[in-house]
Amino acid sequence: MNILNAQHPYLTASLVIKRLQYFLLLMLTSLALLSHAQANNLSESSTKMQLDALIAQHHGDVIYVDFWASWCGPCRKSFPWMNKMQNEHQAQGFTVISINLDTEQTLAAEFLQENPANFAVIYDPKGELARFFKIRGCPVV
Repeated sequence: MNILNAQHPYLTASLVIKRLQYFLLLMLTSLALLSHAQANNLSESSTKMQLDALIAQHHGDVIYVDFWASWCGPCRKSFPWMNKMQNEHQAQGFTVISINLDTEQTLAAEFLQENPANFAVIYDPKGELARFFKIRGCPVV
């Protein structure tokens, strides 16, 4: 008597193998979805963790926090000023932390090639920090 057919004669070896393959595929898909969800949670929480770490690193300093995006016209003009302020006043305990709100990091990278930053840049593509600080938007002029 075949062990596969002992209780269910309609089960054949090929059907059992197909069911095992389906089960393994289902498990792998579930693991992939779980990993993706954990990566999203990690990136969201790491944005806040990055800011917290920078604030802790500059404890006691005056910290200027600036939210910006690549499509923000006034942001292009503010970067030279922030670089100047950072360079002139860093020794006295002043630091600039900028938070980018672009959903695509490549847009921010292109902006930074044209407008270099001599200060910390945190990428916040989901707007977690913007919501935390109740930022309503960036100028578009």
